Amino acid sequence: MKLSDEQKSIITEYGHLFNNTGDNDIVELIEREGVTYFNNGPVAELQGCCLSQVMLIQQLKHEGLLPESMSIWVAVVEHRHGQNVYVARTEYGVLDQLYDYVQEWWDSEIPDEEMPTDLPKKEVIDQYFSKVGPERLETLSETTLIETRKDGENNDSSR
Repeated sequence: MKLSDEQKSIITEYGHLFNNTGDNDIVELIEREGVTYFNNGPVAELQGCCLSQVMLIQQLKHEGLLPESMSIWVAVVEHRHGQNVYVARTEYGVLDQLYDYVQEWWDSEIPDEEMPTDLPKKEVIDQYFSKVGPERLETLSETTLIETRKDGENNDSSR
């Protein structure tokens, strides 16, 4: 089978994520002629696996379902019992989780003061952590999980 330029570009971008290539060059493997399940079953299986991955990625890209990069927001609360880790796709998502944490613990950790309800969530969270003893908000940051690049290199901070 002859691959299109678009399919070759997909292999350049995402080929490093393919695990079932038999250590073959993916383009060469898929384009290898004359291979059938009757004369070389293992290679035919590898061809099918690689081609199906290329076609799946191609379809996801056409439907706009495959982002060029993916980031998450991470917050870590350190407290006397250990730590809580909160993760969300957006800053608002992780702030909602932290706000729920603050609501749950405000009365027992700051009993002499009523939790403010007229402030933005971020301000309430900041106030809480500025008033509680050894408990602290360790990190609140955006982290890029994976970012594909046109040259086939991969910035994968999860490895």
